[in-house]
Amino acid sequence: MHTVTIGNAITVAASLFAVAGVLIAIIIANQRNKKAKLDFLRGAMERGAALDPELIDKIMRPGAARRQPMPFGKGALVAGIFVVAFSVGYAIFAYFISLIAPPAFFPMIGVAILLACIGIGLFVVSWILRSGHPGE
Repeated sequence: MHTVTIGNAITVAASLFAVAGVLIAIIIANQRNKKAKLDFLRGAMERGAALDPELIDKIMRPGAARRQPMPFGKGALVAGIFVVAFSVGYAIFAYFISLIAPPAFFPMIGVAILLACIGIGLFVVSWILRSGHPGE
């Protein structure tokens, strides 16, 4: 049986927490951006500025009028590509970590395989959504 030392477990956990930290930072930045836009609109209303729905839409969603709606399944496909690419990068990272701490290789490869399975699941979801809406 393969034993995992506490140092290897900490290495794997730290790398996953680093990824989670980046995602949390992105979410917080998006929330602050939306709050700043709402504060701007609130201040304009308090000063008595005339705000028509088109202007509010332009401030809250810049470029929304130029964007085409995404076809069914496209978002899941893009997410699947990102997750599979991340799993490949994580597997490469596992190789380099194993040069320093060989027992860490298999747990990290397990995480990479888990991520690859999630990415493949997103590809399947994309395929199902696209097959359900052939005209789009």
